[in-house]
Amino acid sequence: LLDVVGGGSMELEWVKQRSLELQAQRQREQENVLKMKAKNQNLSIELSQLNEKVKELSTKITETRSGVTGVKATIDGMRTTRDTQLQQMSALKAKLKEHNARLVAVSQEKARLEAKNKLNMAADAASQEQAKIAFNNKQITLKQLRDKLQDMEKQIEVKMEDIENNNSQLGEMKQQLVT
Repeated sequence: LLDVVGGGSMELEWVKQRSLELQAQRQREQENVLKMKAKNQNLSIELSQLNEKVKELSTKITETRSGVTGVKATIDGMRTTRDTQLQQMSALKAKLKEHNARLVAVSQEKARLEAKNKLNMAADAASQEQAKIAFNNKQITLKQLRDKLQDMEKQIEVKMEDIENNNSQLGEMKQQLVT
């Protein structure tokens, strides 16, 4: 009987001990769960912060790319303007060269004509007088032709007025016939 009671006491002690161990283990596991939850929450916050940083950096990268694109477009525009201006300058230089060549040619022609003119002036006065008379005759003929032209223009003007009057009268007569 003592064995059973003595054995029962040991068994009871063992159950108590086991219960305490299980409670301690349960408490440790709950603490671990709480630690894990806290760690999980911290990691979630960190992840959220990292996502925000990624968003910020993405925005900055986009803005920078946009800025770079704008600067590149400006530089390309400047290049185009420069190329156009260089082409215009080359064209102007070519024109200037051409004009200078023409100026030299005209100057030489002028000198030649002046020399020829001096020779002609030195020629006898009779041929000059004949030229002057011929010129005066042509001037007289020209004046006569101009006068004739003026008379004809006046006649045409009078005829046009007659035609307009006739047309007007014709229109009135047609109108009277209709009514």
